[in-house]
Amino acid sequence: MVGGEAAVSNSWPWQVSLQLKFSEPNGHFCGGTLINAQWVLTASHCIVGGYIPGAIKVVLGAHGKYTKTPYEQIRSSAKVIAYPNLEGEDVRRMSFHDDISLIKLNAPVTFNEGVQPACLAQLGWSAEPGWHCYATGWGESRGSGFDNVLKQMEQIIQPRQNCSFDEQTQICVEKPQNSPCHGDSGGPLQCKVGDKWYVFGAASFVTTTNFMTGLCTGPGAMTVYANAADKADWIKAIIKEKS
Repeated sequence: MVGGEAAVSNSWPWQVSLQLKFSEPNGHFCGGTLINAQWVLTASHCIVGGYIPGAIKVVLGAHGKYTKTPYEQIRSSAKVIAYPNLEGEDVRRMSFHDDISLIKLNAPVTFNEGVQPACLAQLGWSAEPGWHCYATGWGESRGSGFDNVLKQMEQIIQPRQNCSFDEQTQICVEKPQNSPCHGDSGGPLQCKVGDKWYVFGAASFVTTTNFMTGLCTGPGAMTVYANAADKADWIKAIIKEKS
């Protein structure tokens, strides 16, 4: 994340690190959200190259990239399913307009102080323009600090006139000079409704990212999230069918 601040250890207990299984000491490449004891929500573009069962190591309860917390648990991916029901090599046909996937873990996790499932926004809910929400992740910081620990940053929900996005399937957020970056994809957008945090989306792309230079923020840069609420019924159906 470019900008933002270091999160308090395990303050976002549903945050997941997706890692390449055979890359040491840390193969982090994307984020995700634990949504129940055996399922993780992420972005489809994160798993396009990791559709082989067991290729992805899923780390829960982590804070530092190279140090363990007492709550840390590790699982493998048993199954990956991209919307709408794409499995195996078909995952490559994912669309950025529906950049949502589910990962089934090889075994359930044990809930503790650092590992808890997120509350997901429900079908019909919308993140309203002007809301102040939070993005989290271990992605590139481009010299803005805290590279090796989980970061958090405030992000403000944008109206349609400020950002080119599909209002049904995507959510656009922005805060000047603060932006998710490479490695933050798939991570949660969490907004407080009443006294609870709800995950409304999975990080998809930054509107002005220049992949040649690796810049993730700049004038007019906004972040687009896949809308989890729009896929709430699909998520429930997949978990019921595949569990």
